[in-house]
Amino acid sequence: PDCHLHLHLRWADNPYVSGTVHTKDSAPGLIMGAGNLGSKLVEYKEEMYITSDCGKTWRQVFEEEHHILYLDHGGVIVAIKDTSIPLKILK
Repeated sequence: PDCHLHLHLRWADNPYVSGTVHTKDSAPGLIMGAGNLGSKLVEYKEEMYITSDCGKTWRQVFEEEHHILYLDHGGVIVAIKDTSIPLKILK
């Protein structure tokens, strides 16, 4: 009963840099956000959650924060792990 989803509501003004809430006009109803489950917001824990019904239901997709790109009106989502180390993996 005390378990809720708490989203970190930072928004990126630069279209090439993701904030912690990700959505696009071309993908209606699709939202991804970084946050945590629990009784309160925990700033250092940023898991990634997704909804396709405008926020009615959510599910966890990653255990750490990712940068997100939407392609094909949300039919394809590219996720890149948020790290300073060079990566070779796209999810």
